[in-house]
Amino acid sequence: MQFEEWKKEREETKNASTQNRVGASASDTAVPNGSGAKVIQNLENAKIFYKNNANRARGFITDVAQALDLEQHEASKYGTFKTEDGKEFTLRISNHNASVSNFDESGESEGVSIVISKYGNRGIRNNGTAHVSEFFYPKRAIERAEGKPLAEIIGSIQELLRTGEYTDTTGLAQVEEVNGGNLRFRDNGNNAATHPGGADNELRGVA
Repeated sequence: MQFEEWKKEREETKNASTQNRVGASASDTAVPNGSGAKVIQNLENAKIFYKNNANRARGFITDVAQALDLEQHEASKYGTFKTEDGKEFTLRISNHNASVSNFDESGESEGVSIVISKYGNRGIRNNGTAHVSEFFYPKRAIERAEGKPLAEIIGSIQELLRTGEYTDTTGLAQVEEVNGGNLRFRDNGNNAATHPGGADNELRGVA
C-alpha cells in the first residue's frame, strides 16, 4: 500500500475521541510482531514518502503520529514504547516545547520530545521530575535544508525504537535535556540548546 493511500485509510478509521491521554501502556514495541511490526512498516513507508517529496514540514507531525498510532493530548502526540532490551520511554511529537508535568501526570519517567515549529525555541518547561530530552527543529531550517531532513528524523525515530537512543543526523536540532535519566541522545555537537529549564511558554501553551 502506498503511503498516501495508507494515510487516507488511517484517517477514516482512527478514533475520533483523542482529547484526553491516559497513562502509559507501552503496548507498542520495536519487536517485529503484532502492533510493533505494523509500526515499523508504517514508519518505513513514511520515510520513503518524505525521501521522495519536497521538504515541507506541514503535515509531518500528523503523518508520523498516525504511523506510530500516537495518542493526542491538546496539540501534542504521545506514545509509550519498549525497546527490544526492555527500555521503556514516551515519545512526544509537537509544534511547541514540552512541559515535564505532562509526562509526570501520566506516570512516564523517560521521555523524548521532537518539536518542529515556526516559533522560537523557549526550551522545556521543567515543572516536574521526568527525564526529558528535547530535539527542537526550526521549520524554516528544515524547509531550506539540503538533503531530506524529514526522512532523516523518521530514521532517527526508527533507531530510537530499536535502541532507546535518539541521534540527530540532520545537524538542525537544538537539543535540551532535563532531570537526568537512562535514555541517551546524540547530536552533531553544534546545536545544544541554551534555554534554561522552566522557560516561560505562556504565549503558546505547553502540552
